[in-house]
Amino acid sequence: MPRKRKYPKRIYIPIPYDIVELYETPLLEIVFPEKTAKMSKKIINHIKEFGFIDREDWKELCNNEIEHVLFNRTLNKMVSLGMLKRAKGGEFILSEEFSTKLGVLIQKWEAIRKK
Repeated sequence: MPRKRKYPKRIYIPIPYDIVELYETPLLEIVFPEKTAKMSKKIINHIKEFGFIDREDWKELCNNEIEHVLFNRTLNKMVSLGMLKRAKGGEFILSEEFSTKLGVLIQKWEAIRKK
């Protein structure tokens, strides 16, 4: 029986101090390191084109085994952040959970600021 996948419990996002850098840097490059950001762009583009991505689709996106490991790690991080979710067939689709989490953070900050 296959074991249950473990997703990271927490993902740390380094937010730039400079507001100009924050506006000019693409979101995925803020959230992920450079190589992971490129892989996440590939994953998102694949999902936009086909509607979903499966774990076996790494063969189309990766050239070697090192990229395959990066693909799986990026997929797991994106699921943990709420950017992706599993569909009924086991494939991954885009999710609104990430924007919901950011919205909750905004609401909490506004509540603190207005006290």
